Amino acid sequence: MLWVGRAADGVTYVLNCIVERKKVDDLVSSIMDHRYTEQKFRLRGCGISNVVYLVEGALDRVTGSHFKGLPSTTIESALLHTQLLDNFHVVHTHSIEETVSYLCSVTKFLRSHVDAREGAIDAAYIAAGAPTLDEFNEATCKYRSSRVTVGGVFAAQLLQLPQCSGAICAAIAHEYPTPRRLMQAYAACTDDEERTTLLRRTVAAPPGAQRGVGPALSEQVCRMYTANEYG
Repeated sequence: MLWVGRAADGVTYVLNCIVERKKVDDLVSSIMDHRYTEQKFRLRGCGISNVVYLVEGALDRVTGSHFKGLPSTTIESALLHTQLLDNFHVVHTHSIEETVSYLCSVTKFLRSHVDAREGAIDAAYIAAGAPTLDEFNEATCKYRSSRVTVGGVFAAQLLQLPQCSGAICAAIAHEYPTPRRLMQAYAACTDDEERTTLLRRTVAAPPGAQRGVGPALSEQVCRMYTANEYG
């Protein structure tokens, strides 16, 4: 969530606060598929210094040994890292109602600081380097477009498969950086069995993992990139 204020000359400026809301399930999923790191990198580069990382839901669900296959210690360490090393404000709410209440309080606080002259944003705030909304949007678009690569899109496709974790995805992308490289490898196979077992045979297990690409995932990726028809 982002807040903006309008100056006396009609220009809209972005206020120095942004909130990234994560439900507990979303947080765990983003950690497992590595979106968590990329999203925090994007937030650090957005030009806003007051970044709030809001986690919504019952965190006591993750106090056991695992939650959705992820050790609870990993989740706790991730939030601690976010607060201490990324310098984000980590906020926990138990429900959507608490989240709405928190966002309302932030809105009231910001409004009390920018409604200096009949609703106009304070000139001192503008002088401190606040970006205009157009500048913020342009910078954000440039950041996103500059990070879009063939390999990144390939990894995003693989992560849509239920059995493809972030670690397995990284292992596949290391062996076959692009879809073209993978499809060339499939084309070099002599029969269907060799194609469906390609990833199982050629992709090494991730560091520290006991298993690599399983037979079901190997076959699923093969169908995804070699089938002429789907359905």
